[in-house]
Amino acid sequence: MPTPSPQTYDVDALQAYARALDDAAEALPIERAMGRDEARLLMNLSLSLAGAASHLRLTAVRRIVADTAAPLAELQAATVAARDAITRIAEVSQVIRVAGDVLLLGQAVALQQWTLVAPALEALRKDAAP
Repeated sequence: MPTPSPQTYDVDALQAYARALDDAAEALPIERAMGRDEARLLMNLSLSLAGAASHLRLTAVRRIVADTAAPLAELQAATVAARDAITRIAEVSQVIRVAGDVLLLGQAVALQQWTLVAPALEALRKDAAP
């Protein structure tokens, strides 16, 4: 028999059913005064109920994971796109700094302000370094 898809169940209902099974297992009248076979039967029933409750919780977790798969994939794609954009912005920023340094150096040479050439050249070397 194929197992149903976890997407066909309501998470809250699954958790409520699991709690109900746990409560039923706790309510079983297992007493010291009862016979060994009867106690064993009730203990096995209690373990079966607990196992069924665990299965319901696992099904609920699968549902939650299935519901978050698409948003997580979108978040990962957005993160990659943001990293690419940051890299491009950094590259463009460096190009702008280098262009500004070249213009400053050219202006210092054109105006024959020789004391400004060395600092402008140093800034150009610094900004052009990878």
